[in-house]
Amino acid sequence: MNLFNNFLKELKYRLANRKVVFWSSLLAVILLIGYLLYRYVAPFGKTVFYRFDSKLPGSENIVNLPGQTGSNLKLASQVIKSSQTRFSLNLTSNKNIETIQARIKFKKGPKEIKLGVRGNEKDSFIYEPFYHSFLQDLSWKRIENEDVSFWQRENKYATLSEFLKNPPKDEKVTVYYVDRNKLSSILPSGSNNKEVKTTLDYPLRGSHTLFVRVDKTPLELRIAKQDLNGYEGEDILNITLRKANRIAFKDSVRDDGITDRSGLITAPQEKLFTIKDIDPGIYEINLAFEGGSTDGLISKIELNQEKVVIDKSFFNVDTKPRVVYTNATNSP
Repeated sequence: MNLFNNFLKELKYRLANRKVVFWSSLLAVILLIGYLLYRYVAPFGKTVFYRFDSKLPGSENIVNLPGQTGSNLKLASQVIKSSQTRFSLNLTSNKNIETIQARIKFKKGPKEIKLGVRGNEKDSFIYEPFYHSFLQDLSWKRIENEDVSFWQRENKYATLSEFLKNPPKDEKVTVYYVDRNKLSSILPSGSNNKEVKTTLDYPLRGSHTLFVRVDKTPLELRIAKQDLNGYEGEDILNITLRKANRIAFKDSVRDDGITDRSGLITAPQEKLFTIKDIDPGIYEINLAFEGGSTDGLISKIELNQEKVVIDKSFFNVDTKPRVVYTNATNSP
């Protein structure tokens, strides 16, 4: 009987030890999986620091300093001698990058220092200014609003909003790296009238770029284009809507069916684009004929928004006199 009881006690002891080993092993596996997920998948995001041990293009390594014991002290720094330098980072995470922070030490002398980033070789660089000598030494009155700095030579406006509501008509205004999304939040709200329309009804030859302040949804964009058919090939007008360099909408107005250089001109082709899922803000509308062609006219642009401007080039071929407000220093 005692032998049987001892056997039961030994069996219970071994089973208990096996349970401890099992749960300990299971906990170790869970912790290991959790560490690997946190390290390589980063479900909650992570901060990554990079130290550039390899030499950057156009830079020079700082000379090593002799140590007190006779050894050299190598500083982890490089001096950039060229006007620009580029480097690539291999990011291990597939998640969106929320912020990028950088520190640069430099001697006084450069007029401007900028940092640009892009996702791959096909993308354009998105630049952020670090330093500008003119703004650094500017003694004008400065107002800060939504991370936007507003300088004025003469103190005429108490706030940036006041300036935006009633800007001067006969004085020069310069914009330097203003985030359009932040500026949009400062601009006075547009009309909520559903019937509001902004129409450019004079013919524009070739590609043009607009900036529109979207105050309400949906955004309705009506485009009428007319092919001149002075050159061979199709005359396709591509419409691309962007916000902060991200494409929000893309479509096109096709050719009129005449692809030779007959010079035959048909009636304008009109198409209405309705973008329902769109956030308020300032958007870029790029109206571009394929291949940079000027063998077509944008005969009418109509939007259901109030604030629209044409950026840079403006090629009006209308025979009627038109009034155009511009900040250009000379006329053609």
